[in-house]
Amino acid sequence: TDPLCFVSAVASYDQRVMTCSSEGSVKLWERTCPAGALELVRTVADHQEPFWCAAMNRETGFAGSRDGQIWCVDLAGEEVQRLQAHGGAVEALTLVDQLLVSGSSDTSVKLWWIDNLECVATLCAHTNDVVSLCHVPASSEVVSGGHDGKVIKWNLGVVCTNPGCSAQWPATREAVATRDAHAADECPYRLVPCPLGCDDEEIQLRNAEAHCEQECGRRQVDCGLGCHMVGLLAQDEKHHCSTVCPQRIVDCSNNCGNKTLRAEQLQQHLQEECPLRVIPCPLGCTASDLLSKDGRQHIMHMCPQRTVQCTLGCGVSMVATRLDGHGKRECPNRVVQCSLRCDVLGLLKSEEETHLTNDCPNRPAYCPLGCGSRCIRACTLEGHIADRCELRIVSCERGCGCAMKAEGAAHHMAQECDRREVECRLGCGAKMEARQEEEHSNLKCPIRTVECQLCGLAMPARDLERHSTEFCPDRHVHCTNSCGCNDLIARSLEEHLKSTCSEREVECDLLCSTLLLARELASHQEKECPHRLVTCELGCCKPDLRACEQVSHQAVCIVACPLGCGADSLQNQQAKAHIEGTLADAPGPCPLSPWSCPAGCQTAGIVLQDAEKHSNSDCPNRLVSCQWDRAHMVAARQLEGHQATCPNAIMTCHWNQGHCYRRSEIQQHEDECPDRVVACGLGCNLPNLLQSFIKLHMEKHCPNRKQACIHSCGVEGTAGEMAVHAEFQCPNRVIECPNRCESILSLKLQARHLEQHEKVCRSRVSECPVCADEVVYCMLEDHLLSAHPKPKPKPEPMEPTRRKHANPREMTEPSTDKSEEPEHVEADPKSAEHNTIGGEDGLSWDQRVMQLIQTDHEEEHLPGWNRKPGPRRSRFDS
Repeated sequence: TDPLCFVSAVASYDQRVMTCSSEGSVKLWERTCPAGALELVRTVADHQEPFWCAAMNRETGFAGSRDGQIWCVDLAGEEVQRLQAHGGAVEALTLVDQLLVSGSSDTSVKLWWIDNLECVATLCAHTNDVVSLCHVPASSEVVSGGHDGKVIKWNLGVVCTNPGCSAQWPATREAVATRDAHAADECPYRLVPCPLGCDDEEIQLRNAEAHCEQECGRRQVDCGLGCHMVGLLAQDEKHHCSTVCPQRIVDCSNNCGNKTLRAEQLQQHLQEECPLRVIPCPLGCTASDLLSKDGRQHIMHMCPQRTVQCTLGCGVSMVATRLDGHGKRECPNRVVQCSLRCDVLGLLKSEEETHLTNDCPNRPAYCPLGCGSRCIRACTLEGHIADRCELRIVSCERGCGCAMKAEGAAHHMAQECDRREVECRLGCGAKMEARQEEEHSNLKCPIRTVECQLCGLAMPARDLERHSTEFCPDRHVHCTNSCGCNDLIARSLEEHLKSTCSEREVECDLLCSTLLLARELASHQEKECPHRLVTCELGCCKPDLRACEQVSHQAVCIVACPLGCGADSLQNQQAKAHIEGTLADAPGPCPLSPWSCPAGCQTAGIVLQDAEKHSNSDCPNRLVSCQWDRAHMVAARQLEGHQATCPNAIMTCHWNQGHCYRRSEIQQHEDECPDRVVACGLGCNLPNLLQSFIKLHMEKHCPNRKQACIHSCGVEGTAGEMAVHAEFQCPNRVIECPNRCESILSLKLQARHLEQHEKVCRSRVSECPVCADEVVYCMLEDHLLSAHPKPKPKPEPMEPTRRKHANPREMTEPSTDKSEEPEHVEADPKSAEHNTIGGEDGLSWDQRVMQLIQTDHEEEHLPGWNRKPGPRRSRFDS
């Protein structure tokens, strides 16, 4: 009957129906016959919150409330259980097997056993209210829907716990026990230990047989290398094949590179076949690390017991062990280093004494100034005289102009130099040059004693300014009354304020007793004071007439014309009529009466008798003609301004005083005048450029004009930039070779060809192909002929029974005895460098040197673009 109450949920099972309402009541209905109406069985109406959902089975009905409770109503009896299930409203209920599933506005789905209302699980996958639940028929699945827009399917059946097994049972308590028994005893996916007892983790029962046959480390296998070992386990096979099997491939311990060596052959290989095994020297030297493969080369080139010839060309043969000592200490052709350690290269022992006496830059020398220094070398003598000698004459470093011996420079700079830094002798702390000390003490020091120029008092200079402005009795001050007196002496200010100041307050002394300023007293006594003496306005000449008595006096006064025209015996009323010209029997107004100019010039003080003169010559408003245009009339007061702007006025040109034009034409002329000064349009800031010269300036003389490079490199810029570019930056500019080779090519050398020229320059530093010393290229020929002379003729071969050879090159020549013919071995460059200069072309030493020099000379005169790029390879590299 309540219009606000409505049925919020309905659930049914068989012939029974349960309804829930928004007023918090639950009603049970039952149908008596299949076609009959529903009859109310029982009503539960003691809850204060509305119900939103319902579900029921054969025995129990369930209702979900807004306060999170689930009511469990026993259909057979009166019992009602209340379960606080959720933190929000219960909005959906459904039954699956023996489980009650509830959905709530707290976003969770919960599972409950129906028999004891125990919570089995809480499912949290939604992010908003769960408002609907649906059981999928003939399965254990439930579908949930929520306000988050998600529909989620849940499988609530009991499944096997072994990974991979798909066995499943309905959601009942009996199914849990069945699942546990299945997982422990029947499931093929359960984990069991290996039957062979390997150490692997437990395996699934269905994979046990395959594991024992294929993967188990305890199974027996055959050796993969074919050694026929019995009882070999799979887990030991890798270790057996890599470290134990006699058929395995091993590396030689000497690292000879044999890749087919088996372990059972290794011992024989190391003793008889390995090319890297250590053998004794056949010549009997003490070499302990001689390898089999190096035996022949050792005998021919490295054995200290072999016979060699001096490499410096002295012709002496000796055992190789003596060669180094002979070349360093005995050979007369050996190159030695100057004992004074100068930079001279290629010094022979025979030339050493002459070099030390006359040529060595490090030889001892004596100072010609007589300083007695004993550590002077010839190369540093000039620098010693110029920079280090104590007796050299030097100038003061501070630039005072004094010259002295170097040994006295320190004393001069510390005690005598007039530019040394000193402190003020009066103690002000200022620092200055010595020559400025007197000026500072007399004129600049803040604590020097000075006298005040006004009062003569002595005081420190830093206090003078404050004394002069605040304390000096003779200083100039301003009147405190602001009377305009700005040049008063401070000591006389008080007297000025009392007696002479125009702004002081005084009393009128004409008996009116008025108080006023002194500067107003004279004006007051002359114009305002009622007791001042005045003359009669009618001219009666009464001597003691006061201003306050003048009105009563004029009523009875007989006077002459007040303007002084000569008329007399006029009473006061007649005098006024006489001045105005209204007196009877009078010829006209008084000639001295005031007159107003009809031109409106408002000039004061004009009388009638001067009216004609004023109108003709004095009135500023009279019309006069312009000096430059006589027909143009202007007022006299405007004539000067008009003539200053008159367009017909004659003016001279600003740029050329000899040209005269009218004012209306002068501006056009000055804009076109060829003599006017203009600025360069290219912004060069050159002053005093005439209009007639500006075009020629911008085309040929302006430093900012556009110009291409004079060397035709293609670069463009301003003339100033191109001058710098052409001299220092242009790749086509002609430059001098930095090596000063003075060849014909270098006289026309362009900067872009410098790199190619340096590669062929005759004055470049080149490396000797024999000794690797740095030599000027044009002196390479002389260096080769002097430092590396042609080798001596080969000596006769020695007897083969001595097993020693006079020269390593002899071992590379063919022998008549083929049975003892040695293999060709490359000569050691350290022991036979002079013998390897000859190439395979069969040329002699002299022929090969001349050929190399001639080829380099020919290549030097090729233009840079015809030479091959990259570093040049020495012809002696072979």
